[in-house]
Amino acid sequence: MPWWVEHLAVPIAFTLLGAVLGFVLGRINQRLDARKSKKNFLKAIVVELRALRDHLKLTKTTADGALADFVNGKSELVNFTDCYQMTIFSTQFGKLADVSDERTLNAIELYSDIGAAQSLKDRLSREGMEIVQLEPGPLRETRVKYYFTGLKHLSDIIAMALEKIEKLLPKLSV
Repeated sequence: MPWWVEHLAVPIAFTLLGAVLGFVLGRINQRLDARKSKKNFLKAIVVELRALRDHLKLTKTTADGALADFVNGKSELVNFTDCYQMTIFSTQFGKLADVSDERTLNAIELYSDIGAAQSLKDRLSREGMEIVQLEPGPLRETRVKYYFTGLKHLSDIIAMALEKIEKLLPKLSV
């Protein structure tokens, strides 16, 4: 065997084989880690969505009660002081390597709806605080009507989000 084969070709071949093998095993490991990470993320989302479902139901009950009172001539404004806890989703979502899974996309859409409900709820609370400071008159009456229109919209957004939660939870629990 010539010296260049023993001292040059064999070391180069083993180095290349080691590099290729290391690259392939690294990619397999990344894929397995990403799959495990997504699975754990979806499990955590199930827990968070169950808590959010209860919180959304409570908000909807409060809004629907105020709307029923308004229809009966009583215009008690609701001051929402709580916020929806979406910590798991907001902190862990960015760590996912792949979000193209249908369940993950459905969760993104759902959390967007919940965020919209939170924004509207905050806006209604600010509006309610402003209305309380107004003198009785046509301006106040108009703003109260707009307030309750917004409250009805909040109730509708929450109803839609609750429906999506009920459809998504069985898919995530698999």
